Amino acid sequence: MAQADPGDGRYYDHHSMMGWGGWFYGPVMMLLFFALLVGAVVLVARLLGSDTLRDGAQQEDRAHAILRERFAKGEITKEEFDTSRKALDGEAS
Repeated sequence: MAQADPGDGRYYDHHSMMGWGGWFYGPVMMLLFFALLVGAVVLVARLLGSDTLRDGAQQEDRAHAILRERFAKGEITKEEFDTSRKALDGEAS
């Protein structure tokens, strides 16, 4: 006849998660999983969303910088500078 106790009196150590730290590792692994999941979502959002806006802003700033530099060197007149600046800013002439 089969018994639940194998006979050595230490059945609680066999075939259960208690011997492997189940009460501790379970929640830790769950927190680790959710932290990695949130990190992946944030990373994807930053890669897809803000880079295009940031690149556009950097290009616009670079265009203004070039315009200011050309004006400072005397390559363009004040009127050309104002016209070009307005065109870059999207203002009507």
